[in-house]
Amino acid sequence: MKFTKDELLRLERLARIKIKDEEKAQKQLGDIFSWIEKLNEAYKDADDASIIIDSEHKHLERKEQAPLQDQHELILSNAPKRAHRFFVVPKVKD
Repeated sequence: MKFTKDELLRLERLARIKIKDEEKAQKQLGDIFSWIEKLNEAYKDADDASIIIDSEHKHLERKEQAPLQDQHELILSNAPKRAHRFFVVPKVKD
């Protein structure tokens, strides 16, 4: 993909930058956009089977676990001071 001078000027204005070597920047940005187009084509052409987990690798899936709840006593067992279900901390004054 060719990155035009108008597009480069628009990029300068939007990004509020000044590009010193415009020809080099145009070539580099053109190369980047060409590479992105190639990636997009590769994703379009990808075989759907390549993204499906087969039965051999089923053991690699993460098993969902419910989050741990009601562990206040376990957590507060390490607290030096506590009041009900809260840590007691000293007041901080500046």
